[in-house]
Amino acid sequence: MREVGRGELGMRTEMEKGPQGKREGGGNKDGWEWTETADGIYSTKSAYDVIKSRNIVNPHHTADKRRMAEVWKTPAPHKAAVTAWRLLRNRLPTCDNLEKRRVLLADEDKKCHQCNEHIETASHLFTSCTKTQEIWDEIQKWCGMCTARPPSTTMHWEMFGHCGRKKKIRKLLNMIWIGCVWMLWKKRNEKIFEGKESTVGEFIQEIKARTWGWNRTFGIVDVALNFVEWNSNELISRLV
Repeated sequence: MREVGRGELGMRTEMEKGPQGKREGGGNKDGWEWTETADGIYSTKSAYDVIKSRNIVNPHHTADKRRMAEVWKTPAPHKAAVTAWRLLRNRLPTCDNLEKRRVLLADEDKKCHQCNEHIETASHLFTSCTKTQEIWDEIQKWCGMCTARPPSTTMHWEMFGHCGRKKKIRKLLNMIWIGCVWMLWKKRNEKIFEGKESTVGEFIQEIKARTWGWNRTFGIVDVALNFVEWNSNELISRLV
């Protein structure tokens, strides 16, 4: 059985405070009546209608829904957007998730395949692994931005994209972020299943080439930029 999420617990609490049944008296057999329907019979649909009508919304669910909407609105190849969506929902088959699903046994090696130092979780692989941090440092230098190192993937997504003040720049940064996490996952799998390993420099050159092509396809910012201009550092300052 799966664990009950925080959002579901909050909704249950609100429901317990909300509509209550009433006990029937008058000599009849005791029983409960659902006061939200005319016939007094409870149904899942009636409870759902109550939740919608009373606007019982969990803040964590709202923030998550907004993040997912931003991912799908970002112009990027579908396979890359799906990877980002799965990452932000913690649905990628990282070693810790594989252990939870009992694909990996407790005594099997679950260390990060990049640094071989810490257990591979989504937060470690995409934000705090030493090699990943080198990559993000180079990406920030290329874009001409400077942010802290967030401890989670959701915070990383929020901070990276919001470094752009204009809407088109935020879209561009979101596209670059999605491209980076897709390539990090791709390179991780290539190392595990094919024995291929890329240097930080090779990774950066490939992500620059891919995002340049994506921008020319989707037309987020000036498509007249040649690759030499796109490849140079301080990219964002040249687009403002």
